[in-house]
Amino acid sequence: MQRATCLLLCLAEGTLAFFLADEQKKEHLRELFQFLAGNISANITDPARRKIYGRTLYGIQDAQAIEGWVQSNADSLLSIVDETEALDLAWPLLTRHIKGGVFTKFDKPEVLKEIAHGWISGKPFSDLLKIIRKRKAKMIWGTRRREFKIDHVVDVCEGTLAYDGALVVGAVCEFIETLDQDGTGELINRLQLFQKRLKYGLPTETTIALYELGFSDRVISQYLAASMNLAATQKKDLVKALKQDRGGANAVMEKYPRYFQERMNEFLQ
Repeated sequence: MQRATCLLLCLAEGTLAFFLADEQKKEHLRELFQFLAGNISANITDPARRKIYGRTLYGIQDAQAIEGWVQSNADSLLSIVDETEALDLAWPLLTRHIKGGVFTKFDKPEVLKEIAHGWISGKPFSDLLKIIRKRKAKMIWGTRRREFKIDHVVDVCEGTLAYDGALVVGAVCEFIETLDQDGTGELINRLQLFQKRLKYGLPTETTIALYELGFSDRVISQYLAASMNLAATQKKDLVKALKQDRGGANAVMEKYPRYFQERMNEFLQ
C-alpha cells in the first residue's frame, strides 16, 4: 500500500497538471493522490492499469468513464485532423466531467462551446463576453438570472477550461496509449497540443511556444507572433528569429510592461 502511494505520488508530480499548478494546488494534488492511491490499489489489481489510473488524477468511477469513452470513440479520435475537431468530439466528455463553478451556471449551456472555441482561438475576453450577450445567455443564480461580467468569462476560461478541461484531455491521452491501433502516437501529439491550447487560450504552436518562453500573456504572445511574422514552433528557432530582428523585437515590446521588455532583452543579449 505504501509503495503504491509513493508510486502514484511520483506519477502525479510528473503530470502536466502538476507542472502547471501553483504551490497550493500542487499540495492539494499530493493530498488527492494519497487518497486515490488507496482506492486504486484496492480496486485495480493490474499494475499497468493502476499506473494509468493514477496518472489521470481522477477517482476510479470517473477514470473508468473516460476509459470507456476513449474505447467507444477510438475511430473518431483517430480521424480528427485539428484541435477544432478535437474540441467538438470531446465536448460532451468535458461538460460531463466539469462539475462546478460558473461553467455549470449557464442557462444556455450550448453557448459554452462557442466560448471554448473562441478561447482556444485566442479571442480576448471582451469578445467572448460579447458572444454571451449576443446569445442572451444568463447566469443561473438560485431562482433568478444574472448578467455575466468579464470576471465570469475569465473564470470560465482561465479557471475551468484551462485547468479542469486540460485535466480531462490529459486523462484521454493516458487511455489512448492503451489502444492497440495504428496512429495513436500522432493522435496523442495532436491532443497534447489541444490540451495546451485549452490551458493557455492560444491558437497556434508558435504562440504557445512564445508563451512558454516567458511572454506569458495571451495578447503579447499573439501580437509578437503576428507583428514579426514568426512561424517557428521550436523555442530555439524562435529565439534565433528574434535575434535576427533585434530592432523589431524591441519595438514590439515597447508598449508592454517592463517585465516583458526585460524578458526580451534576456533573449537578445
